[in-house]
Amino acid sequence: MKRKTNIVLSVMWIALVYGLFFFMRSQLKFPTLDLYNYGWLVPVFMTVSFWGLVFSLASTEKRKKLRVFTSVFLIMGLLMSFCYTLVTTYFFNSIEPGIYPLYSETINPDDYLVLDGKFEENYETLEKLMPKEIPEKAEDVTYKYYYNSVRSGRFEASWSLPEAEYEQLKKDTLTKNGEVTQGEGGEIIFSASWNSTEIPAFFTVFSAVFNDEARRVSYSAYQIYCD
Repeated sequence: MKRKTNIVLSVMWIALVYGLFFFMRSQLKFPTLDLYNYGWLVPVFMTVSFWGLVFSLASTEKRKKLRVFTSVFLIMGLLMSFCYTLVTTYFFNSIEPGIYPLYSETINPDDYLVLDGKFEENYETLEKLMPKEIPEKAEDVTYKYYYNSVRSGRFEASWSLPEAEYEQLKKDTLTKNGEVTQGEGGEIIFSASWNSTEIPAFFTVFSAVFNDEARRVSYSAYQIYCD
């Protein structure tokens, strides 16, 4: 009976770990696993799961020999997993990659303004400040989007336009509600910021930079959690 209980508990542990991983992955539009900084988590989870099953299926005699080693390993693995999740979820409010191993990221311009979670709530405001779609005549388009599991994120979009389209876009943008300043290189910078109305609150900063010489516009926006 005790052996069956151990097997059931081990299977439940495996289902919980991998179920949680795939659930978190399903919440992101462009799920990415940071194997460079946190690749060690994968073998930890797999090894903990493996030794849990080995210990459950082992005979009584072999289990006695494995008990101390397996118990210590399982406890260490569980504590590392729990502490890591707790720290990254509740104490880190960074928008930089590498803080959380599972995040959403894309550099494909076809994914323009496809946003995740709390960042997606800014869509209606953002589409009033910038084009809903990348202009057909846009050239040299770059796009970068990042969103992490502590609900902070950012995106950057940039492209060049023919003179007429560029001037019209600049005119339309500068008449909107925001602050207009001039950069050190002569660029015209339009900026705006706002807080979310819901709890927990998030602060979003938006900017559009117009480079007349290159007829290039660069957009950026980032969202951070407000304590």
